[in-house]
Amino acid sequence: EPEPEPEPEPEPEPEPEPEPEPEPEPEPEPEPEPEPEPEPEPEPEATFTPKMAERFVALERLQKSQGWTLQLVAGRLEQTVLNVIGRLPGDPKMRYTVGERDGKPWFMLVYGTYASKNEAKSAAATLPDALKVDRPWIRSFESF
Repeated sequence: EPEPEPEPEPEPEPEPEPEPEPEPEPEPEPEPEPEPEPEPEPEPEATFTPKMAERFVALERLQKSQGWTLQLVAGRLEQTVLNVIGRLPGDPKMRYTVGERDGKPWFMLVYGTYASKNEAKSAAATLPDALKVDRPWIRSFESF
């Protein structure tokens, strides 16, 4: 008897087609950097208005002066300085300014402009009686 024909080998099942790779999603646009918040404007500082403008000199201007002066008094209140000016209101050598100390206004009364420390020291010894203070501070203008 003839040998039976061998059964044909089953055709291999075709490999399933790979699923197509999904299209890559486009990279999202980078979000724009948010604009930085503008710095808040500092509150405008209340501008100081001197009560006795004719005797007042801005600190920056005083610091640019040449020479020496006598600081008679200083304090937190403008009135402290005005009280001393009131003792001899006609003396043009008295001027005052305002600076800052510990974050608060600091009023300073100065007397005269002198070329040297010695000249200022001599002037301190001859201050009018109405302006005598225990020890006026002899200081250079640039030290303010």
